[in-house]
Amino acid sequence: MDFVVAGHDRMETASLRLYSSLDFAPGESNDFEIKVSRSASKAQGVEKGAFVFLPGTEFGGMVRTFSAQSDGDEVTWGGLCWRGMLERDVVQPFAGDDYRTVSGDANAVIAQILAENGSVGEFFTVPSSASVDIPSYQFARYTTKLEGLTRMLETVGYRLSIHAERGNSGEAFSVVVEAVPIVDYSEEWEYSKNKGGSVTLAEKGEGINHLICLGKGDLKDRLRVDVYLQADGSVGTTKYYAGEDEMVAIYELTSAEDASELAKGGIERLLGLADGMELSLDYADGDDPEIGDVVGGRDYDLGIALQRAISGKIYRASGGKSSIELKVSNEDKTSFESIGSSSTTSLKNDVALLENDVASLEDATDSLSSQLATLAATTTDTKMFLAAHPVGSIYETTNTGESTAAQMASKYGGTWALDVTETVERVDTGQWRIWRFSDG
Repeated sequence: MDFVVAGHDRMETASLRLYSSLDFAPGESNDFEIKVSRSASKAQGVEKGAFVFLPGTEFGGMVRTFSAQSDGDEVTWGGLCWRGMLERDVVQPFAGDDYRTVSGDANAVIAQILAENGSVGEFFTVPSSASVDIPSYQFARYTTKLEGLTRMLETVGYRLSIHAERGNSGEAFSVVVEAVPIVDYSEEWEYSKNKGGSVTLAEKGEGINHLICLGKGDLKDRLRVDVYLQADGSVGTTKYYAGEDEMVAIYELTSAEDASELAKGGIERLLGLADGMELSLDYADGDDPEIGDVVGGRDYDLGIALQRAISGKIYRASGGKSSIELKVSNEDKTSFESIGSSSTTSLKNDVALLENDVASLEDATDSLSSQLATLAATTTDTKMFLAAHPVGSIYETTNTGESTAAQMASKYGGTWALDVTETVERVDTGQWRIWRFSDG
């Protein structure tokens, strides 16, 4: 099938058949590059603002840039893939809210989020058909719509599917975005020299095992959470590696205002930076995994098997030949149960454990803050009392039998001394004590 060219109105103008090379990288750089001669560009309608796409696939985008030499015939056109366009739009909390939260059918939520802000998200079409229920989800503050929706769907074992569809005669094409289940292809087949395809396995031995996570705030008041890689590959708040084995890095999420949100981002980041195995593979004929699906690779001689989620899918064409290369994430999916609303991951367990630690820390912090506030209030009251009643001033007279120094201190604070005992001419003549405030 040929790539299709459409004008800025999304109406098709031609099939893209005359070109030197094509390179689309959704999930990786999220952009594309097309090299076409000047005359072929004009004949096929390739220009700034046009769209180029392969129907039924994610390979496509909007032409935004060009590069050409005045004495050359070839023009290099570039632009953003559909995912790149979603990276240019942001999930924003409503006025007065700290976070944007959603719930309901996933496709309905996607449609709602894409339509907000009157931005590029309105370009996409979302099916009205039901998909999977999102019980409740809180987006990170000011995350991109691509990142936010991807993370949301992962919590229920789904992924973001994007593909272009041609319109009927006289109709514009559309780009469909929807929630679909993650498929774990590693359960059906694997990439290995024994079963087809080519796989490269490499062990990393210099990964990060201690991540200092920094959130909102300045200098000493900046929010900080430290997460550590454990011996079993999980992440916790207790340091395991030390001395020459400890490898430290910094992770910044300046929008994070609470420790739980910062810890979640830090755990995901640390798992990507940690020691472990890397997997890269070539695309095998007949396979059709998409970004977000899980694939497996095995080297029987070394006795190593890995599972990874597809992070990118790159299409290249030149000289009449085309190829597709899969890129995979560094996060090990071996323990990842990817299908169904009851799916769990080792990452979720790590987050839950860390959230418990953070909650305990926050409770202790709240208690300490309360004690400090009480102390501060007491200190403020004492200062005000001292200002109104300097040391040495006479404050009160009392009946001889009604007070002691301890009672005065309990009543007013500070130290009190008996100044004088005298007889006062009153109707109820008696002995009265005059107390002197002597020391704060």
